[in-house]
Amino acid sequence: MPVGTEPAPMETTALLTQLGEEVLLHQVDAIDDRIIALVADRVALVNEIQRDRTAAGGPGTRLSRETQVIARYGNSLGRPGVELALRLLNLCRYRGRGSAAAAQAARHS
Repeated sequence: MPVGTEPAPMETTALLTQLGEEVLLHQVDAIDDRIIALVADRVALVNEIQRDRTAAGGPGTRLSRETQVIARYGNSLGRPGVELALRLLNLCRYRGRGSAAAAQAARHS
């Protein structure tokens, strides 16, 4: 753009919209980073609980607890919350030493 000329109003609006979107996308990325870190923390904690349970001869999971988690997510987020809870519970399942979940949890300890 030549010196001394201002962008047309439509160009200015488009630039501001694009900049605003970039700011918002950056905020979304930051939230995603926090969610990923929280999920990794959850995996590590749940794996520790499940290891302790199985070492004591008990079941690795408690279905009543999983039902509570599913209900909590469902009550807050509806059907997509139920789906999210099921995926999260699956991700947190203890798969023993050397598993991908155990390795991931160890990296974030």
